[in-house]
Amino acid sequence: MASQAVLDNYLKRPCPSPDEADFSNLDTGHKLIALMKELRYNTTIAEQMNQRLVATEKRIDNLETENRELKNYLDEAAKKILFLEGQTRKSNLLIHGLDETEQPNESVVDFACRALNKMLHQTLSPLDFADAHRIGRRQPGKTRPLIIKLLREPVRRSILAGSGALRDTNQRITEDLTPRDREKKRKLSEFRKEAQAAKKDVIWRGLSLIIDGVQFVVDDDSGEVARRQ
Repeated sequence: MASQAVLDNYLKRPCPSPDEADFSNLDTGHKLIALMKELRYNTTIAEQMNQRLVATEKRIDNLETENRELKNYLDEAAKKILFLEGQTRKSNLLIHGLDETEQPNESVVDFACRALNKMLHQTLSPLDFADAHRIGRRQPGKTRPLIIKLLREPVRRSILAGSGALRDTNQRITEDLTPRDREKKRKLSEFRKEAQAAKKDVIWRGLSLIIDGVQFVVDDDSGEVARRQ
C-alpha cells in the first residue's frame, strides 16, 4: 500500500521523473507504470512541439512565398519605371559645350534653335521644340549641358545625323539616356569595336547592333551583349 501511495503521488504530478528520490520506494510494477506515464507525457510534449514546428515552418513557407511574390512585383515595377523613363527621354537630346550666351529676353528654346542651326547648318524652327532648359545651377567658368525635347522623331534623327560635324570641336550632341541605357551603350560600343576590327558590317540601331545582318542587344538579366532571341 505504501508503494501504491507513492505511485498515486507520482501520478498527480505534472511529469513524474524516475530521478526523484521517492521513485526508489516503488516496486517494479509501479515503477513501470510511472515510467509509462512519463513516456506518455513526454510523447505528448513532443507531439505538441512537432505541431508548433510544423506551424512555424508553414508560416516561414508563407513568408518566403510572399517575399518572392513581393520581389517579383518590385522587379516588374522597376522594369516598368525604367521603361517609362526611357520613353520620356526618347525625344530628348543633350547639347554639351554650348556657351551660355543667350540674348536678353531670349527664350531657351529660341536660343537652342538658333545655336543648332548655326552649328549644324540646318533650318530648325522653334516649333520643332517642345521644351529646352539648362541642367544644374549656373557656375562661373562652367558650361551647363542644354537639354532639348523635340516634337518629331525625324527632326531628332536629323540633328543626331548632323552632329558628326561637331567631331573636331568642343561641342557634342548625345541622346538623353538613363544610367542603365548608358551602360548598355558603352558595352555595345566595345562590342562594335571588336566587330569592326574583325572587318564585320556593323550598324547602330537604337540600343542594339546589327552585325552582318544579326541583331545584338545587352541582355537585361546577364548584362552581357548577346544575340537577340
